[in-house]
Amino acid sequence: MLDCLPVWKESQLFSVKESAALAWAESVTNISTETNIEGKLETLLLHFNETEVVDLTVVISLMNSLNRLAISFGDKPVKRNS
Repeated sequence: MLDCLPVWKESQLFSVKESAALAWAESVTNISTETNIEGKLETLLLHFNETEVVDLTVVISLMNSLNRLAISFGDKPVKRNS
């Protein structure tokens, strides 16, 4: 299912709760261009309690930070064989 993440919006594989979490992850990741962060947060809170939202946001932020560090030091994904 991880290989379907790039098309999560078009896929029927993810529940409404999972889709809310993925939308939140995109919003936090692209915070500088996000235009509806409050709306996404309201939607997220329909499916998660405040503690879960904080935990999810910390995990998203940590992964973004780790990715930025890796990219900064030239780490690139290994090419996979199809």
